[in-house]
Amino acid sequence: MRLAQVEIKNYRSIQHLALDIEGTYTVLLGANNAGKSNILRAIEMALTPSASFLPSDLCTHCPEADAIEVHLRFDSLTKAECVTWKNYLLPDGGVRLVRFGHRQGSEFETSPIRGWTCRPSEPTLRRGFVAGTRRDQIDEAIKRGATFLSALPTTGRISAKQVQECRDAFIAAHRGTLVMVDEVEEGPLFGQRTIPEGVLPELIFVPAGGDLEQESQHRGASIYGRIVERVLRDLGEEAEHQAELRRVLDAITTARNDTTRGTGAALRRLADQIEAQLPEWDVRVAITAETVDVGKTLAPATRLVLDDGHPSDLARKGHGLQRATVFALIRAWADLIRTAGDGESPGPGTILVVEEPELFLHPHAQRAMARKLTDLAADDRHQVVVCSHSTHFLSLADERYRSIRIVARDGAQQTTIRQCRESLEAIAGDQRKQFNLAQWVNQDRAELFFARLVVLVEGPTEAQCLPFLAEKLGIDTEGATVVDCNGKNNLPLYVRMLNGFGLRYVVVHDEDAPIDTDTPKRRKDMRSSFEQNAKIVAAVDGLGDIEVLTVDFERCFEIPTTGDGKPWSALAHLDKADPIALSRHRSRIERIFLAGT
Repeated sequence: MRLAQVEIKNYRSIQHLALDIEGTYTVLLGANNAGKSNILRAIEMALTPSASFLPSDLCTHCPEADAIEVHLRFDSLTKAECVTWKNYLLPDGGVRLVRFGHRQGSEFETSPIRGWTCRPSEPTLRRGFVAGTRRDQIDEAIKRGATFLSALPTTGRISAKQVQECRDAFIAAHRGTLVMVDEVEEGPLFGQRTIPEGVLPELIFVPAGGDLEQESQHRGASIYGRIVERVLRDLGEEAEHQAELRRVLDAITTARNDTTRGTGAALRRLADQIEAQLPEWDVRVAITAETVDVGKTLAPATRLVLDDGHPSDLARKGHGLQRATVFALIRAWADLIRTAGDGESPGPGTILVVEEPELFLHPHAQRAMARKLTDLAADDRHQVVVCSHSTHFLSLADERYRSIRIVARDGAQQTTIRQCRESLEAIAGDQRKQFNLAQWVNQDRAELFFARLVVLVEGPTEAQCLPFLAEKLGIDTEGATVVDCNGKNNLPLYVRMLNGFGLRYVVVHDEDAPIDTDTPKRRKDMRSSFEQNAKIVAAVDGLGDIEVLTVDFERCFEIPTTGDGKPWSALAHLDKADPIALSRHRSRIERIFLAGT
């Protein structure tokens, strides 16, 4: 099963946010304090039964809110998972889970993980309509319209399980004619206090900070131990041992639930005694033995020793080496999966959540880590969710632009999320332009995804001179990224991409209006370039700003067009220019770098 959507309400900086996840690799980009970590923590809270919300987790932007909600939707279930989740399958074939945190008087309570179910709206088919399992209660329910109960045995003791099975059989047989509604179940998932092993995807969270020593503790609950356990499962090395132990434990559990002898009979007698003490409550009591968690029983006990001149456990090394080793383990995991080939590991897979993986890694190591995470995500058994400030973890190549999610604060300081809904094919128009765009948005230009404002310019002269002019004039360019689009013809292409991601931008381009002093060839070239202006306006379509430079950049800023090395000669001229002459350009530079503010 694959995590397909996360919906969060009233959690920290998030009033309401829906994150759609396509594929198995997702990268969250955004400025510091935009709320990226809050999204990751919400996913962790929703999939960690032992975790609890705190009163301080309530969204501060919505004072009247008194409840937190985190919904997770999963799709792509296998046949075996469809059987496991049959009571939770929604009409679209997916499964939706939810976790609540809410005020209860002076306390703050966290609900167990619950599931959404598709149930009939007919009252007689709802849980609770049948008051109990005594014969008179069954007969009364039938008189009130619960005719499906007529299929129950007319003699002998009736159990709650029989009533439920009878109701489920009726609903399954008449699903085509019943009105079904989606709603959250009242009790915990599967009706059990403890979620069975191997039902939920395993979440492995690698935080950016916190107690790094805890990351490397050599026990099953640590990041190190859980990854080692998962690697062994992926390679099939633990399958034989687990299957053997599971057979033994299942046999023991079955025997302990046999109420005719031994432990099962003793549990039945104890349940009867408890039931006898509760006559006024009219309840049936059952005590059953639960299956032991085989995975935890066989969690590998391993010890990692690093010898850097002083052999010792990982926990005794520096934080940089600790984190580097955890990431080395992740990279080794990806390599082992790739060399082992396709396989099926037990359980619904793993969701690896990594917060700021660039910490403690130099640029080359960041690139290597990014490749390994995408390799890991290429295995259908795993999903990877990353939040990062590094351009090494994003790319437009090979459809990976679909993995990019931009997290930002809106005018009310609430966390919002944007993603490109348009295909790269629709943005670029043909395969050659798709390839060019993917290659042009390299590690340097990819800075635009983190920018407050993107300034699109035609070439290197503008890219060098505009920030230089702003600095000379004392105009703040903090958070602005100037992108050399390698020619005026490419400006519409970049504009459509920025529109797709909802990024704020301003396009700076030459007017290129032909003038009488130009040669015939020059006027012809200028006319061709002038015709591009309308295409730029059409692409922007009111979503960004446009700053047109009269005639061209050089004449607009009074820069001589002679000299070797166009960007260098232009910078040299501006550096020696009279400050008073430069001040005439202040309003234009302010319009460019302060657009939208």
